[in-house]
Amino acid sequence: MKSNREKVTWAFVLMATAGIFFPVVLGEPRTIVDQRGGDAWRNAIYDFQTLITGVSAVVAAYLAIKQSQVIEANSERRHQQLLELNLRPARLMISRSVFPMVEYIEIALPEMQSWHDALTAEGGAWFVAQNMIDLRRATTHWANIVHDDQLDVAKKYFDGHMEHALRRSRQAAQNINLGVSNLEMRLAPLTGRDGEKELVTGAMQEPVGLIAAQLQDLLEFLTEFATGLRKLEKDYLKSA
Repeated sequence: MKSNREKVTWAFVLMATAGIFFPVVLGEPRTIVDQRGGDAWRNAIYDFQTLITGVSAVVAAYLAIKQSQVIEANSERRHQQLLELNLRPARLMISRSVFPMVEYIEIALPEMQSWHDALTAEGGAWFVAQNMIDLRRATTHWANIVHDDQLDVAKKYFDGHMEHALRRSRQAAQNINLGVSNLEMRLAPLTGRDGEKELVTGAMQEPVGLIAAQLQDLLEFLTEFATGLRKLEKDYLKSA
């Protein structure tokens, strides 16, 4: 559908054409002897035919430019439509990796930080001994998140940093679970003995420190990976 501006332009062109054509064809010419008489409008056209030709050329150029702009806009629109179709499979895969996994990770990170602070504080080994069930539950949950197959759906779109961060996060989560299993075995024979707190602190101080170190790695690399997921969301999904 033509815009109002286009309609006005074509109306002006038609009026100008009619104003030039009919006087030239039907108007009475002036006499040659003294250049008097004749149709005034026809005479004006003949006197200013160069100017009229120039104006007509400018109008024609303007219309040609407008038409090329319309063609270019249509071409760009078709290009964008094709681009959207080509990006759709990538966006579906990235959406599956990002949601809801990035939200699970971002919820788990503060919990990891809280546990890390508790493990590295004075009396961390005794704290672990008193909260072993909760620690086992938490570490199992973290491992389930980082090993979820849904994270691998869009792996082909991960850059090197993201892939490295995910691999190191999975290694750290696995090592933490192994460390917790080791703590459980160390703790079992100590329960109920006299001087339990001192025995627990002595027996578990080192393995608790190793778990804290692995938990620090998990925090660092999982935070980096979550940042990468959010970047994928911004690059591929926000514009969808």
